[in-house]
Amino acid sequence: MSTATSPGSGANAGSSHAQFWEDFWDTLYQFTHPFSSTFFDTVLSQDSSSSSSSQQQEQQQQQQQPPTADKPSSSRFFKDEASFQKFWQGLQTGSTDGNPSSGSLVDHLQTAWVDFKSASSGFIQAVEWQQTWIQMVLAMHLILFIIIVSLRNRPNPLAAMLFCTILLAALSEPLNGIGSRHWQLFADDNYFDSHGVFTSLVWACPLLANAMVATMLLLRVTAKLLVKVKKAQLEDSKKKKQK
Repeated sequence: MSTATSPGSGANAGSSHAQFWEDFWDTLYQFTHPFSSTFFDTVLSQDSSSSSSSQQQEQQQQQQQPPTADKPSSSRFFKDEASFQKFWQGLQTGSTDGNPSSGSLVDHLQTAWVDFKSASSGFIQAVEWQQTWIQMVLAMHLILFIIIVSLRNRPNPLAAMLFCTILLAALSEPLNGIGSRHWQLFADDNYFDSHGVFTSLVWACPLLANAMVATMLLLRVTAKLLVKVKKAQLEDSKKKKQK
């Protein structure tokens, strides 16, 4: 039996692509026009709501759980109370003068290294790197790096490349939002969570690394220009003295 394609499938695909580009340009417009009234309204409303909620939370925490003098109240930086208790007990196993012993510090470093390796391997295994769009993003980073290195002796184009890489890195948050809303059009899975881990590691971090390389090369070119100018000044002063 021959299966007939529904005439609405092409229309749905076209409408989804149209919605994607409309959302893309609207997001870029909001990002490139930060001095609009809507931007300040949203910022002020978010600041006022966040400040009021933070003040209420601080008052509730001060009333319910006042901080003690013998134990720090920084357990919010750990994933749970058990990990904080383990870390606090490890610090208390040091010497009598309050400094932790070398064994406890080494144990903490080994635990942190093991956690880092497990998190890195889990991230690498979770991402399907053979997808075309991911390979295109990685190829873009490599091309930017090659262009930056090739422009190492040309300060003006190198400064332009530095500006472009910083601008692209600043677009990480809007692009993450667009990807989370339209990931079905180009990806096999939704890698764009609310925290932006995938976007930060695959998009922003390589761009910032290229920006650091461009900055170092600009400093190198600037130092060479300063040396040339200083040599020219010394030669001019010597010629004037000889005359």
